[in-house]
Parts: sequence; C-alpha cells; structure tokens
Amino acid sequence: MSSDKVAVLCPGQGAHVPAMLDGHKGRKKFSQYYAIVSDTIGYAPLEVLKDDPSKINSNLISSMLTVLASCLSYEQFIESKKTVPDYLSGYSIGQLTSLCLAGCLTSSI
Repeated sequence: MSSDKVAVLCPGQGAHVPAMLDGHKGRKKFSQYYAIVSDTIGYAPLEVLKDDPSKINSNLISSMLTVLASCLSYEQFIESKKTVPDYLSGYSIGQLTSLCLAGCLTSSI
C-alpha cells in the first residue's frame, strides 16, 4: 500500500494568460462552464479578449477565467489520474476555487 499523498494548488489570478483556456475548449464541460461565467459577468470574456488582449488584466475577467481554467484542469486531473487529491489549497481566487472543488462551498461550475 502506498502512502503517497496528492495535493492540488489552485492558482490566483496572477497566473493568468489569454491562452490559458486553449487546451480546454474542446472538453465537454467547457461550453457549459463558460456559459455560466458569461452569464455571471454579463458578457463573453473571451470575445472581449479578442478585441483587447490587455483586458486579461481586468480583475473580473482574470478571476473568472482563472476559476474556469482551474475547474477544468481539476476535472482533467481526476479523469486522467483516476484519483482525487488528498489535499486542496489555493492562493487568492484559488482559495475560493479549492473550497468549491472540496465541496465546502457550492458553485455552478
């Protein structure tokens, strides 16, 4: 029996880049989760970034897209590793993301 423990750290919005969702756009839950983000903030943030990539530095856009990327990455991790982490943690907006992923807070994503 292995005593290895797995931890996941959800990043804060300082880790964002405009292309951070590129690897997730084909995932089956991307459209569903992206629609929730768009409805929550009242517009489609990726469309805004096409017109002005510097808007990634807007706190609202960077926070929401960082949460979205973290949730999709977490699901991809679970699917690929066939395990759930023993520990979840986060920094800044990642703290809220990790609490949602741990089931301590409810979220639509």
